[in-house]
Amino acid sequence: IEACSRNGDAWGAAGWLEEMIGASSGPNVFAFNAVIAGFARKGSAAEAESWFERMKDAGLEPNVVSYTALIDGCAKANDPAGAARWFEAMRKRGVLPNALSFNAVINGFARLGDTESVARWMER
Repeated sequence: IEACSRNGDAWGAAGWLEEMIGASSGPNVFAFNAVIAGFARKGSAAEAESWFERMKDAGLEPNVVSYTALIDGCAKANDPAGAARWFEAMRKRGVLPNALSFNAVINGFARLGDTESVARWMER
């Protein structure tokens, strides 16, 4: 799953995850994170969010990697406000952001040339 995701084949990763879902052992957070990140890398934020919801529906708890992938997906889709919303959702769920989480939000605003928002996020 991770290999497909890292090589830009998010749908291939999703296919393997579907197979895991059908298997008796079931998928884990790492498998879902690979698929979420694969779609996020392509800027397919809606698809990444869909897999995030499926992960929660499977009874798995999203972690900082899960949320940061969503944040990055929104940033790459030129939706820094969406990235900021996911950042705040992560914090509300008690998941501590890391440097990559902050960086993804900052990059989203920077892509649009919003230097004021970049400066605000740099101060956080």
